Amino acid sequence: MILVLGGTTESREAVAGLVDAGFQVLVLVATEYGRKALNFADKIEVIAKPCGLSDLLDLIESRGIRAVVDCTHPFAAQVSHTAMLACDRTGISYIRLERETLEDAHYPGVIRTPDFEAAARLVASLEGTVMLTIGVKHLPLFTDKRCGPNPRLVARVLPHPDSIARCLACGLAPEDIVALKGPFTVDFNRALFIEYGVTAVVTKESGTIGGTDAKLEAASQLGIKSVLIERPHIDYPVMARTVQDVICYLFNRPPG
Repeated sequence: MILVLGGTTESREAVAGLVDAGFQVLVLVATEYGRKALNFADKIEVIAKPCGLSDLLDLIESRGIRAVVDCTHPFAAQVSHTAMLACDRTGISYIRLERETLEDAHYPGVIRTPDFEAAARLVASLEGTVMLTIGVKHLPLFTDKRCGPNPRLVARVLPHPDSIARCLACGLAPEDIVALKGPFTVDFNRALFIEYGVTAVVTKESGTIGGTDAKLEAASQLGIKSVLIERPHIDYPVMARTVQDVICYLFNRPPG
């Protein structure tokens, strides 16, 4: 049995490829929202709940897991660290399926920051309207550092009641909450930036799959700043770039 840590586009691709290759697969996602995003959830067993180290160790033992394929979001660092520790303790294989990083050299106006804290400090020094496309977990960093009403912060978040409630709890007005599920095209991003009078956009380096390139392109076309938060640096024991590479590792064959 192969355990896939999912919740991303590449996790769906990984599960489909592993099943086609003849592997038994169990998928673990953090939320029911993640379960619904799997378009084959009725054919594959999916567990939807947050799992700490003890939960993961129990799951590996009780279900006879022989390898974990980590397809979580590049910014879900804690989940990846927990998975690597669980695999190390149980002596099973850990494989990270990592999406490609984004080359932003041809997007003018991009300012890279090493983490959310640095991005929040930078945003606090800006004027105008800043659109945050970073989810809700780190919103308080940005709202707490803002001095008075400037800059105006607009949060683009998932259309989920919990996300909207967390935005309101951070002090954002209803008109400053955009509840939409991406990723979106360059044209859609550009239209949204124009509609809200955006002067800077904050995004995570989530790669092309996450729609980061479309945001940077739209911002560059409009001549507005892009604050790009870099991925956390994680030393993965095994990292694959494609589903086929993952399958090769599982069959103990060199990839490529």
